[in-house]
Amino acid sequence: LYASFFSRYLRLHLYLLFCCYLFVLCLPFFFFFFFFLMIRRPPRSTLSSSSAASDVYKRQAEECTLPWTSEHRVSSIPMDPKQTIKLYTNILKTSLPAAQAAVAAISLARAHFQAAQQQGNGLGKRISDLVEVCRQADSYTELVKMVGGVFCSSDELNHGFVKQGSGMPFDLDLEGIERAYTSIAQCPENVRNSLANASETLLHQLCQVAMTLDQPSTQLAQLVALLECPLMMELEYQTVHTQMLMEVLHSLHDDMKQALLQALTSYDVDRLERKVDLVQQFITVRLYSDQKIDKFVVYATKFLGVVFEANRAQGSPLAAQAFYNDAINSELDIKHDFVRWRKNKPGDFSFCDCPYILDPGSKSKVLQFDSMQQQREAHMESFMQAHMESYMQMDYSPYLVLQVHRQSLVFDTLAQISFDQNLKKSLKVVFIGEEGIDEGGVKKEYFQLLTNELFDAQYGMFNYDNVRHHFWFNRNSFESDSQFKLIGALLGMAIYNSVILDVRFPMVVFKKLKGENVGLDDLADFDPDLHRGFKQMLEFDGDVAEVFCQKFVYEYEWLGEKCEVELLPGGAEMDVDKQNREQFVDLYIAHLFNVSVSQQFDAFSAGFQAVAGGAALQLFDATELEQLICGSHVLDFEAMERHTIYDDGYDKDHPVIKAFWEIVHSYTEEEKRSLLTFCTGSDRAPIRGLGSLQFVITRGGPDSDRLPVAHTCFNHLLIPEYPTKDKLAGKLSFAILHSRGFGML
Repeated sequence: LYASFFSRYLRLHLYLLFCCYLFVLCLPFFFFFFFFLMIRRPPRSTLSSSSAASDVYKRQAEECTLPWTSEHRVSSIPMDPKQTIKLYTNILKTSLPAAQAAVAAISLARAHFQAAQQQGNGLGKRISDLVEVCRQADSYTELVKMVGGVFCSSDELNHGFVKQGSGMPFDLDLEGIERAYTSIAQCPENVRNSLANASETLLHQLCQVAMTLDQPSTQLAQLVALLECPLMMELEYQTVHTQMLMEVLHSLHDDMKQALLQALTSYDVDRLERKVDLVQQFITVRLYSDQKIDKFVVYATKFLGVVFEANRAQGSPLAAQAFYNDAINSELDIKHDFVRWRKNKPGDFSFCDCPYILDPGSKSKVLQFDSMQQQREAHMESFMQAHMESYMQMDYSPYLVLQVHRQSLVFDTLAQISFDQNLKKSLKVVFIGEEGIDEGGVKKEYFQLLTNELFDAQYGMFNYDNVRHHFWFNRNSFESDSQFKLIGALLGMAIYNSVILDVRFPMVVFKKLKGENVGLDDLADFDPDLHRGFKQMLEFDGDVAEVFCQKFVYEYEWLGEKCEVELLPGGAEMDVDKQNREQFVDLYIAHLFNVSVSQQFDAFSAGFQAVAGGAALQLFDATELEQLICGSHVLDFEAMERHTIYDDGYDKDHPVIKAFWEIVHSYTEEEKRSLLTFCTGSDRAPIRGLGSLQFVITRGGPDSDRLPVAHTCFNHLLIPEYPTKDKLAGKLSFAILHSRGFGML
């Protein structure tokens, strides 16, 4: 009995303890529920308001619960977003049940969007108004639904982001697109997620039908809207969204690609730059993450070409450097890419077919490989010709060897160079009477001396502009075409022998060598004063004939006398007025750049194309061609110091090396150029800068009275271990000033 009583007591005790435990556990939930009911209770001021106002809000709420396509309800919605916001918030404050009031408010927001659409408002404005309504009411449910429905629909985007009634075939509402995305970017994460999901859905659809899109007037806006989507720039979306976008753009019908190019041509500089940044970031991330060049990198590279063409159509507001991709230029195996390019197999891709993405350094490597291949072909051709004509005891040489006197460089060169020869063979120069062996340095000096002589005023082949420091062809030169042809060939030979020339031509020369058209803009570099005068004439709003007093003639000075050439028959009697001023400017520029020097330039160009003409040279634009021939004007000796190699006991911390660089950095610009000429044979930096020069400094023995010695063939400087900085400075300056010729020690 005792045991039975004890067991019942224990069970009762445990049951009471369990009930107490449950009560304590549930108590916070009871408090939370009570607090929630209190905060959801309508404000006392609202409940105590007049019955008339409460009835108005109830009636509006009940009206908004009608089907949202109802004509009566849509027409009754206020178009002013501020009024909609006020009505929206008032509905939420009524004494209606919370769920019913929320439904009514959401229906009102949806109705406002629909009403704005029927009123013809653009999609961008409708979205921004709805965002404002939802922000004020702190409820984004309807916005999430709307964004998810609109941005996955081709029809919505194609009709909503086109300016209505403009009459233009591709008059896209770029401001509306930007306005919509800017508004969405200020919303919570769920709205952005809705945009991401909708865009992904649309991209999946477009991947299936991209080839069939051939109606630009009704199908282009969706592509531009996707291009402008800011999510494409975010790394988390690039592996799916941007990747699919590049595939869609690559697969488009040719008519749609042309329409897209036309649309991009209408972009301002900022929008165009954002598209370049989008593609460059995608290529870089893709290349470094996958460590390979896949089809999506190819697609993006080709689309970058479309943006490049749009930029060029606008007059190139973005510099060519904006299209260079650092990842491609640093990671690409240029040699293998060049081989693929030369083989030109169907289906193979080569970045040489997209030269806009390659920087001048990569292009110069391509040209170097092309030069080596052509020189090998020239060697083989000479070898075969020697065997075929062995009975004539013809000497075979894999090089083009020139033996010249310093006193008669031009005459000796003309006597030995024949355009029947293969001038693409490696050049070897011998200065008669000197002991220098040409491993690169001798021909560097040969080119320098020959260009100085050919451009000398005594020959009268070129006129020198003392203000702008450049040469231009002398239209009245007495020299034969063969000498102009020689100068052109000289430029081509310098390219194929990797020699930088000190020729100072205006940019218009290199544009003409590339076969590009020249016009008024090119005059700004050639003659800024004349360019400014023409601009004033074209923009003048008064009586042009009376103010400018200009005839249709081209004036120039020859042997101290002023000469005139009529630009039109009877041009000397024809006034330039407001109606014909554009024709006058065009004719004047055409005569200046083309007609007046056609004989001289044609011979010059023929010599250049005979040596340097080829597919590899077409990779360069005019600016890059100038850098290729003339080198870079920027001398970055700090970069040269960082990349210098030391040997035979010297290192960057050796006292002689420290003293050497202190001396160099204290030099004037002219002294630095003289030092560069002494060490490398040229006072210009290579196209990739002084950091790519592979400059070597070696210990030239113990302290002595010997001068520093330079092997210009190898960019190699030997400096004895002088004990003091002053002695080093004196010996180096003396060596630089007396460095002409070969064999001096």
